[in-house]
Amino acid sequence: MCGSRWARNRPVRPRLDEVTGRPLFCGTFTDFSAEKDRERSVTMEFACAHQPVPPESVPGLPFRPVLLEGMTVQPRAETSGQAEWLTWVVRAVGMTAPGAAAGESGAVPGRSAA
Repeated sequence: MCGSRWARNRPVRPRLDEVTGRPLFCGTFTDFSAEKDRERSVTMEFACAHQPVPPESVPGLPFRPVLLEGMTVQPRAETSGQAEWLTWVVRAVGMTAPGAAAGESGAVPGRSAA
């Protein structure tokens, strides 16, 4: 579970964002148009007060299209022994259904339309 601290017999607490102090939640998103398998999915961190809820599914589509709100991409240097490489931290503050205005169904992070 991304962004959480496991503690035996205690509730799971999400990791906190260093900048905003908000809890971090994770979600994995797939890009079906990617040419290489390793580029097909990305794990996002959401820095928001409540766990984001994806919008309702669209009939006839095998996936749920979403628009990511407040998305940022930040480089991070990784090392392991003598090897060094660059990774990316991808974050957002929420997600909405395509075509939905802010505040409509699925627009408020962690809140369902019901």
